[in-house]
Amino acid sequence: MLGTSATSGTTARCSCDCKCSNYIFWLGLDSSYIFLLVRSAVRAQANPAYVSELLAAHRCRGQRELIISRTCWSECFSSQAPLTQVMPSLTISDLLPALLEQDDAGYEFAVPSEVDVDGREVHLDSGERSIAHVLERQAQHGDCPILVLDDEDAFDALFHRVVTGHSSILPVNSLAFVRKLFDCGAFEEVDVVRICDHVRDDLGGDRQAFMSSRKRVRKQRSLDELLTHVGSTLAERPTGTPSRPALRIGGAVE
Repeated sequence: MLGTSATSGTTARCSCDCKCSNYIFWLGLDSSYIFLLVRSAVRAQANPAYVSELLAAHRCRGQRELIISRTCWSECFSSQAPLTQVMPSLTISDLLPALLEQDDAGYEFAVPSEVDVDGREVHLDSGERSIAHVLERQAQHGDCPILVLDDEDAFDALFHRVVTGHSSILPVNSLAFVRKLFDCGAFEEVDVVRICDHVRDDLGGDRQAFMSSRKRVRKQRSLDELLTHVGSTLAERPTGTPSRPALRIGGAVE
């Protein structure tokens, strides 16, 4: 279980070499991914400190910057359905130590709202376009930032822009990145299972009405592959492998 500092992201088993992001030190988080982390924490009846630690675990002991666009930030706290509706006790200060907000002026002209992916018209919302634009600016300095998002259609559109030479950022699906965090030691099994439990709830609950059958099938496959990978990894791990200190959740130590 996580045992991190909200500022450094220090963990017990984390390899601390940023290999989970291909040794790239700029990691963009779409608001969809942040909502995924918060909803998984709520499902586990965790407090905002757990959300802070989930984010801190992405930072690789402070070596990696977590980037969020101004528009994504607004979606998290100023939209009609903000994070505070999901977790009422959550405040901006719970996220600020980990996230670096960036100005996204001009994204409307830099990243299209519709992308043709092999004859399928895929829509990108303002949050996805804005964070992509922010990371594209960073890429102009020679970096190749990674963008983590929780929408398969948006992943397809942004990856298509990379393949066609219109973008230099690397999109990664949420569960694929959670797997990387588990493999490098930033996440423990319980953290992954909490996220997977929430995704499973989505696939079988009211939110499935907002997913196409194509998206549901892909997410279910990703979920199954992640849980199978975690199980096989734990089975192969030597007995006595140290785990993270217990995290205080909701006033009680788990």
